[in-house]
Amino acid sequence: IYTLSLHDALPIFGRMLGLQSISFIANAIILFWGVLAMVTLDLLVACVMAICRFPFRKVFLKGLWVIPIPFLGWSYGHFVERNQIRVERVVIESRTLPSSFNGYRVVQISDLHLHSFKNRGSVLQKAVDSVNALRPDLIVFTGDLITFKPDELDGLEGILSQLHAKDGVFSIFGNHDYGTYYPWKSQRERLEAVEALKRREQAMQWRLLLDEQHPIPRGTDTLSLIGVENISALRHFTSVGNLQKAMTGATGAFKLLLSHDPTHWEAVCNDTDIDLMLAGLFGSPLIEELLFFIYAGFIALYFGPSFSVFPFLLVSFPNEFIFRSEEHTSELQSLGRI
Repeated sequence: IYTLSLHDALPIFGRMLGLQSISFIANAIILFWGVLAMVTLDLLVACVMAICRFPFRKVFLKGLWVIPIPFLGWSYGHFVERNQIRVERVVIESRTLPSSFNGYRVVQISDLHLHSFKNRGSVLQKAVDSVNALRPDLIVFTGDLITFKPDELDGLEGILSQLHAKDGVFSIFGNHDYGTYYPWKSQRERLEAVEALKRREQAMQWRLLLDEQHPIPRGTDTLSLIGVENISALRHFTSVGNLQKAMTGATGAFKLLLSHDPTHWEAVCNDTDIDLMLAGLFGSPLIEELLFFIYAGFIALYFGPSFSVFPFLLVSFPNEFIFRSEEHTSELQSLGRI
């Protein structure tokens, strides 16, 4: 599986301020807090040094050189790092994976938040070209295509419709895809926007899985691809999915679940025979490391790693996953090929 996640800066500020164009405001607010934190740190150091009989004013003025650090970090993340794509390889072995699926390639894309690609279509085109160059058997999108409204797709549908895989392109909804971060005039208007997003994904030849499964055959073997609407263990995120409904008819030897929120995994692990869950949502390295620690006993949860200069400058990279059955791996080891 290859995973691709390009995540922009803190859309939560848009909801707090009731604004649609939040990238500049979010970055400006956090840059302000970054500068304030640097000045506060400098002040604390100067106070400590003053207690040790060093001149407070001299130490404080010398420490002001740290103020540009947030600006330098923002500039690097905004103009360089978030436009880069890198592929890393991960091999997943499973005793339940039929041998006919050895080497099966999946590309996972997540959290595009197309609002952040306004005037950056060339970057999205680069990402799509990188995905297609992997020649995947299957492409899955694990939610948050938009940040606020379906019209974020304007001018970008032609690029995303170029995604191609032998077994198709499948998607699910994330918390942002329900339009809950935009101040709609009415609930009816929000629901109409959700339906519009569904139609636009279908027009791109994406198969949207809303609490349903899709069998992927290989000879006499089957992999069950299961997609749920958003389910979260966190109260402030939308939860509307029904996993039991989604698994109805999922009889494949290997079950691959698409669920946007990684906090859903604990319930999945306890209540089902899902073999692997692909998730999105979190772009912060700190959050991902924490969740990996919490779910360390359940290795079958995966969401891609991120790079961050500061917590508000996030970009995740594609990761290549190749499936192998344990039986097939043992055969290769006996032949000295791995």
